[in-house]
Amino acid sequence: MFPAMVRCLASVALISALGTTLGCSGSQKPKPSTDDADDPDGPHRVAVEAQLAPYLSHEVFSGVVIGLYDGGKREIYGFGAGPGGKQPTGQTLFEIGSVTKVYTNILLADAVQRREVTLDTPVADLLPTGVTVPTQDRVPITLKHLALHSSGLPRLPPSIDANEAADPYAAFGEDAL
Repeated sequence: MFPAMVRCLASVALISALGTTLGCSGSQKPKPSTDDADDPDGPHRVAVEAQLAPYLSHEVFSGVVIGLYDGGKREIYGFGAGPGGKQPTGQTLFEIGSVTKVYTNILLADAVQRREVTLDTPVADLLPTGVTVPTQDRVPITLKHLALHSSGLPRLPPSIDANEAADPYAAFGEDAL
């Protein structure tokens, strides 16, 4: 477990450093793009590949997708082997496991800073009509409870048996959620 986290954190640090190393401008906000295709011959590909080569050759990670936004142009490059052994693209889905919690809480902190929510916002207030949320000791579950893992909710839904299959979440879609 620990080596996987180190690999993931190394990937996050590498991706953060790449933007600075490659001289990508961060002053403009990205605009939504209708072009979802990777650009295998983009202007920063060789530089990105040079930065990643040691990580791939030393198997720090097996595959990675790097996205850059520079001067109004989006570049997406995939390197190594992704899920299924194929070279990853901007459309490749990676399972990132527990580090998802870090990203989710960063997004929560951002929403709190923008005053879109507070940590004391009840989760029930944010869900569609008809979706119910249990309470913990008759107290509504808040975003703070979720962030601190103190909501009292079970780690997994009762319908999922983590020991049953190689991917226990494969059949657990939005309707099941």
